[in-house]
Amino acid sequence: VDDCVGEYDECGECNGDGIDEGACDCDGNVIDECGDCGGEGIDDGYCDCDGNVLDDCGECGGDNSSCSGCTDSDAVNYDENATIDDGTCEYTAHFTDLPNNTGVNEMVIIENILGLEDGDEVGLFDANGLLNSGDCADEYGEVLVGAGIYDGGLMSILTVGSIDYCEYGGYQLSGWVPGNDIIVIILILLFISVLNMCD
Repeated sequence: VDDCVGEYDECGECNGDGIDEGACDCDGNVIDECGDCGGEGIDDGYCDCDGNVLDDCGECGGDNSSCSGCTDSDAVNYDENATIDDGTCEYTAHFTDLPNNTGVNEMVIIENILGLEDGDEVGLFDANGLLNSGDCADEYGEVLVGAGIYDGGLMSILTVGSIDYCEYGGYQLSGWVPGNDIIVIILILLFISVLNMCD
């Protein structure tokens, strides 16, 4: 015998109010951050509802690629934003005498140079750059300010600019001088190999 006079709500109660406002079922549970009614949300040690964890770069579900790169400042492809070295550092065999990074940098983009082949080394020089560092000797001459190895695509070379704090009782740091032309010198891989074989 049905003793209910009226209607049953969605929870099966006679003349009840149904699911409480803000709840997701008749037991008073709420939807968690993963969208589950009565769920416990993201499990401890995970960063999302799919069970992913933070990688070493702090990315949820990442593969460390967002902060990986060459971390050796002496390499031609040094990445100042990388915190994990991925073993991709490249070093030129001939353009090696670069000044220490001064924090004054300009990116030089090289493309569409006729005859440039994979493995060719490219050196960028300031013919009248600042040579001395750590003093105020004011010595100028040809200085290597950037180098790279061509890999067949668009080539980006970060160059080193000079600093002159001598006016304020400081020092100078070697690099290119603003307003000077940059000279591009290319060492062809085939040509280098022939020279090595003849040594």
